[in-house]
Amino acid sequence: MLKYQILESFGGFDDFLVYLAISGALLAVFLAIYVRITPYREVALIRDGNTAAAFSLSGTLIGMAIPLANAVEYSVNPVDMAIWGAIALLIQLLVFVIARITLPHIAEDIPAGKQAGGDIECGLHDVLKNVERHPARCLEQKWLGMRVSAGV
Repeated sequence: MLKYQILESFGGFDDFLVYLAISGALLAVFLAIYVRITPYREVALIRDGNTAAAFSLSGTLIGMAIPLANAVEYSVNPVDMAIWGAIALLIQLLVFVIARITLPHIAEDIPAGKQAGGDIECGLHDVLKNVERHPARCLEQKWLGMRVSAGV
């Protein structure tokens, strides 16, 4: 009996691995693009002890990871999840561009170790992750409702 319950617990393990791989790939793509579009070398700054760069990059990664988690939670299949994950990726990159335009000194503040620059960038991505997740959930529920009413 216990052996059967343990085996049953691993019934969705293959799905878990698929969603984990897609999430990991999207996060890696996001990180690769993000570190290339920033006008400074964040990883090198972090290695040198720059906490503003550390806050900026960690907030950006969290800001991407949470919408990805929501995409996993509310998607109906891996393709759906990848589409929503790609949308989140584009929105997060757009936020960075908007931050650079509206706060032009961030490009100098973060390398200079000015904590406020890193904090505001981190905060922007963290705020956005919550804004992104609610419309996505509403759209997903609406889409599921249409599929149910259509007998799909």
